[in-house]
Amino acid sequence: MGINYTVGIARVRQYINEPTAGFWTDAEIGAWMNDAYKEIAGETEAIEVIKTDSTIAKKQVYAINTAFTRIKSVMVDDDWIQEISWREFVDNYAAQSLDNAGTPALRATWDNNIYLTPKPSATAPTTTLRGTLLTASVSIDVADTSDFPTQGRFLIEAEVIDYQSTTTSGFLLCTRGVEGTTAIQHTATLTLTARDIEFKGYGIPDDLSGTQEPDIAGDFHILLVWYATSQALYKQSRLNEAREYERLYRQKLGDMKRRLIITRNGRYPTVLDSRTYNIPRN
Repeated sequence: MGINYTVGIARVRQYINEPTAGFWTDAEIGAWMNDAYKEIAGETEAIEVIKTDSTIAKKQVYAINTAFTRIKSVMVDDDWIQEISWREFVDNYAAQSLDNAGTPALRATWDNNIYLTPKPSATAPTTTLRGTLLTASVSIDVADTSDFPTQGRFLIEAEVIDYQSTTTSGFLLCTRGVEGTTAIQHTATLTLTARDIEFKGYGIPDDLSGTQEPDIAGDFHILLVWYATSQALYKQSRLNEAREYERLYRQKLGDMKRRLIITRNGRYPTVLDSRTYNIPRN
């Protein structure tokens, strides 16, 4: 069974013998858990990240989101874009791409940017919001969806929204505030812009909060707890206990890196049971 953010904080408090906030606040413990989550992501490439953007007619260069440590694939309008080297792009495509627009087929990476060739010939589809969109709404009424795919994402103001199906005038089964954005209320007639570029790869996840669980196999959730426990104990000069929890964390992280087999979608199967580790008893 997985350990979510809130349960993890409670588990740390159990290990440090502080059932309620005293020496350490929940926010401090949670920050250490998120530090571990990011380290695990960087060390193992266990976290798959998806970010999106919107094409602009004849715009060639698109910034790679800083959340990525490595890009695995890029798609435009659900079509896979073949990767070529920067040298190949410069030698064979840079000059002709100055005025060449069409359906992007190739991509090259330079200085944390993706270069598409040919340049997109059209800008991503848009529509307008009908009525006020409340923060918790998961069905969204718009003027027209005919230019949008039946499943995808769009941007409204600074919020990215994922949808799973459409009607002629609406988006259904929406997930609000994806890609690290925040769900907010939007007023009628605002513009919604399709996110027709999808970047997929490995990277640093957004911070956990509330009942969110780490996007790694459940047996490894305990790593976040052990790391946060070690940091709390170090700060209290309980050095022997702290070193033992840090050893557990490093040992299991090492096992994760050595033994995990990458599955087809980039995530890892469960291979270890946390009960095989000797947890210090106070």
